[in-house]
Amino acid sequence: MNVISCRNLAKVVLYEGSMDSNFESKIADFKEMSIAFIQFIYTGNDNITPQIQLWVSIDDKDLTFAYLPDSTQNLVADNQSVCWNISSIGWRFLKVKFTANTNLNGTCRILAVGKKV
Repeated sequence: MNVISCRNLAKVVLYEGSMDSNFESKIADFKEMSIAFIQFIYTGNDNITPQIQLWVSIDDKDLTFAYLPDSTQNLVADNQSVCWNISSIGWRFLKVKFTANTNLNGTCRILAVGKKV
């Protein structure tokens, strides 16, 4: 499993590439952070409602990740970006799951930043 440290306002790239099929991002490690910011930037979406979701865990093992309630976003061609600002995080690890629904002709980049208060 590919885990990336996401601390002290350092911007990390969790995924960069095509949106032509389902994927999961790398795992962000928010060790000792209390605020998280995640941004999904995309181009070329043909508006066939692909979805992105945040999955979180206190452990970096695949079987321990759970869907973060109310984090599902449908992509809309006009927006080009979706962001989550999460304060008082109660988990350490996060990954983004993308469901294409159909073949898309787009690319995306997923960024994450952590902050300790």
